[in-house]
Amino acid sequence: MNKPILNIVIPCYNEEEVLPITSKLFLDKIYELIKIGYIDDKSRVLFVNDGSKDKTWDIIKQLSKEDEHYQGICQSRNRGHQNAVLAGMMYSIDKCDMIISIDCDGQDDINAMNEMIELRSSILPHVPPIVQKAWRHSGHRGDRIQPDLLPGLLRRVQLLCADVPSGADHPDPLAGVDHQGSRGHDAFAGLQGLHP
Repeated sequence: MNKPILNIVIPCYNEEEVLPITSKLFLDKIYELIKIGYIDDKSRVLFVNDGSKDKTWDIIKQLSKEDEHYQGICQSRNRGHQNAVLAGMMYSIDKCDMIISIDCDGQDDINAMNEMIELRSSILPHVPPIVQKAWRHSGHRGDRIQPDLLPGLLRRVQLLCADVPSGADHPDPLAGVDHQGSRGHDAFAGLQGLHP
């Protein structure tokens, strides 16, 4: 079985003081997850510079030169936390199997990623491929999955899948879907830089 590719999406706004510290924590987590066989070596830490006015973007560019697991994208101006997360997810969606977003400040429990990946691995084999594809491409992923919501989610997935015959030939539910936001503008319109 192929190991999944993970992108950790990290929105950054004026993070020059914490980025040199927390970037090492995120890289260590990627290497740990690779070592224990949870993810593929193609997994990445993706920093999204949200129009920072300090040296955040310079630090991101330098990090990406130091290790291939670091990547960065730069928005032309500050568009807000959720739009930075969305830009990172839209950039990542065709490059990975899983996306986890986490704030740059290091206050979230980085070790919760292990549980998230274990949870995904235990659920995904039981979900038909057509639902997996729609779930991966939906905009309904949250930053966190709350354990108390999981049974309800599984019941809904079971209900959605109840009428899907195994191996049936289904049309692609995402055919014709473009990368436009709810307001009809291109989600990448504010993208100014990409490194590397």
